[in-house]
Amino acid sequence: MSCPLDFTAYGYKDKAGGFTLTLNNKSYGVSAMKARVTLQLPRTVKAGVWQRLDLVQEAHDVTATTGVRLGGSPIAPSGEWAGRWETLPEMGGGPIQVEVAGSSSTLLRFTPGAVPP
Repeated sequence: MSCPLDFTAYGYKDKAGGFTLTLNNKSYGVSAMKARVTLQLPRTVKAGVWQRLDLVQEAHDVTATTGVRLGGSPIAPSGEWAGRWETLPEMGGGPIQVEVAGSSSTLLRFTPGAVPP
C-alpha cells in the first residue's frame, strides 16, 4: 500500500525582497515519500543566496522523541544546538530543486544581493 503525498508550502516575502518558505512533507512511516520541489523566483528578483534548514526524524516516525535533527543536529535538553543553515549551490538565476524527506520540514530562505560564503 502506498502512502499518498501529503504536502503543504507557505511563503513570506520581506520588505528587503527576501523570501522565506516552509515546506512540510507530512507523509510518514515506512511508506513515507520524498517530495521533489522546484522553485523559480520572478525574473525581477536580483541574484542572491538560497539557504536551507531541515527538520528530520531519521525513521520518519512522527511520534518519536529521539532521532530528531534540526539543521543536522539535535537540540539538547539544555537548549544547546549546533545545527547550521546549508547554503545551496548557485543556480545562475534558474530554478532551484530541493527534496523534502517524508515526515519532515524544510525551511528555505533567499537573501537578495548576498554573496555565497
